[in-house]
Amino acid sequence: MEDFADRAGLNSEYAETWHVSEADADRVLWTSTQTELPSSTTIKDVGKELTRLKQRIIDLDLHGLFLSDYYRAKKIPRGFRIRNAPTIGRSNPEFCKKWTGVLNRCSLDLIVLVIEEVSHDLTKVRKELTAFENENQALLYSDSSQTVIASCEKQIEQYKMDLLQFKRDKLKRVNEDYSNHKVYRWLSGEKNTNL
Repeated sequence: MEDFADRAGLNSEYAETWHVSEADADRVLWTSTQTELPSSTTIKDVGKELTRLKQRIIDLDLHGLFLSDYYRAKKIPRGFRIRNAPTIGRSNPEFCKKWTGVLNRCSLDLIVLVIEEVSHDLTKVRKELTAFENENQALLYSDSSQTVIASCEKQIEQYKMDLLQFKRDKLKRVNEDYSNHKVYRWLSGEKNTNL
């Protein structure tokens, strides 16, 4: 029977490679670019982009806000819990306490790391929004655009309220996990050790 290397055309003496040369790339690439395509920006397009940017700011702002609150309370949201249950020592309370302490420290450090990255992203998106508003100022402040802008603002406000409720619900579940001592379910002997 033929072995895999022979069937796949692989040489066992060396790893064969293939690459695209610059000449090949120049031959294949299209000469025009997307920036050369004609574009006509409508108020609906501007409204969609404005909504997207403002929603992104809300996402990042609330994410950083809630993670900061979790960190201050030293509570770890489910998405930051390390899902690593010990294979030995579960019957030793001192060992389990140390194990969860290590996991908690790691999770809290990750929260701080994410908050820092969220801060950088938030700054970038705010700059992007300012540049976008400056670039489209004439369209954004025209009389004909006010209906679209009002609709965008309403949509953004609803988005913020929905996201805020979602995050509050998650916070409630996390608090319940701590109240019921189910942060790390393997501690209570549950079979599902996902958390």
